[in-house]
Amino acid sequence: MWQILESSIMRILRNSICFFIIFSINTFSQENDFQVWESIRISKKIYKRTNVYLSHGLRFRENSTILDKNYLDIKIAHRIRKTDRRIIMGYRISNILAGSYSYNRNRFYFDYIPNYTFKRYKFSLRNRVEYEGNNNSYNWFFRERCNISYNIRKNPLEPFIQVEYFLDIKKNIIDKLRYSFGISYPIFNNVDASLYYRLQQEINVKNPNDLYILGIKLKYKI
Repeated sequence: MWQILESSIMRILRNSICFFIIFSINTFSQENDFQVWESIRISKKIYKRTNVYLSHGLRFRENSTILDKNYLDIKIAHRIRKTDRRIIMGYRISNILAGSYSYNRNRFYFDYIPNYTFKRYKFSLRNRVEYEGNNNSYNWFFRERCNISYNIRKNPLEPFIQVEYFLDIKKNIIDKLRYSFGISYPIFNNVDASLYYRLQQEINVKNPNDLYILGIKLKYKI
């Protein structure tokens, strides 16, 4: 039974990667762009089962030639006692460049993340409620992201796939989807690096954009 389940999960991983590649080659919408997203995150344990995280990120648009956004994100995460479930509260401020001017955007969010482990597989389901906007207007969103990773035997590499949707609560429609696959690698005992490819697709909106994203992430534990 376990062999059948493990074989099924591996087949899902392989099929998902093939889907991302084929979809990227054959999908064309009104507008497409290749972007590069870079981020670095520092974390520190401040109490039992409680950690604080500080992240900074840059995003480049128009074939990764122009800075589109930079952001600073801070959050606190707490693992519920005797479980592998976490609750998170966070805040992000982003500076978005739009032609000759720029503006700031605020995000307040709350996450509930149950995690599961089966043999060498890890599963997580991030449920997020966020309140985002600026002085002009704020909106509520719900986001759910499923993550599956696999710890390769006798190898530090850990491939993963992710699927996420964005729900505009006021309009009650899903307006964005993300499909990602990548790999993480521990550079040192307290430093991890991740490289991923992501397809971001807008739906149920006028003039939808498809983004093809190469992402690089560093995580450092103090």
